[in-house]
Amino acid sequence: MGATGISTTVKTADIRKVWEEMRATSNARWNGMYHEDAAYSGDWNTVSFGKVKKVLDKYSETKAKAWLKKNGDTLWDSIAKRDSITFDFGVVNYEVWTVKKSCPKNKKTPKYETKFVVYHKGGNYGETEVVDATTKTATEANTKASSLALKSDTVYHVKKTRVLISGTEETATFEIVKKIYKSKPKSVKKGSVLKEVHLYKILGIAAC
Repeated sequence: MGATGISTTVKTADIRKVWEEMRATSNARWNGMYHEDAAYSGDWNTVSFGKVKKVLDKYSETKAKAWLKKNGDTLWDSIAKRDSITFDFGVVNYEVWTVKKSCPKNKKTPKYETKFVVYHKGGNYGETEVVDATTKTATEANTKASSLALKSDTVYHVKKTRVLISGTEETATFEIVKKIYKSKPKSVKKGSVLKEVHLYKILGIAAC
């Protein structure tokens, strides 16, 4: 199999998270198109997270361009197949992260109904396939599972569960609100977190 060079530029406060998202996206894209393992997709899922090399402390477009012009021809030299290198071009801005809590409007008390679910574990990865989730008694569910097992020579299971029939189960939502600053804030209120947003250039040698 071969290899191909891939690259991208991102601004983020968490390069590791961005990397995992890139890998997950390429995995999903390949599996969705071809329905098979993406070991030779030529995309980010075939590349490991390599070393991070700091270029600048504070981002400067002029300095970044000058560095790339000087080193551009050798950036790929030390990267092996399925490996990568990330160049950190410094802080571009700052973010203050604050948690925002919200509660559902017109919240109604949840009401449940006991049901018995008939299911089996099938497919290549043992996925759970629900056959019937409507039976109200164990006897009915057991009879159905027994009948299905005899017909198909497949192992069926029965489990007791509670099904939401009305109302709302969610009690609260917590999300991050981000405020961007060009310069580093002198102080951050209690409960908030200051994040440095860096500009990164990632180079990788993907398997294809």
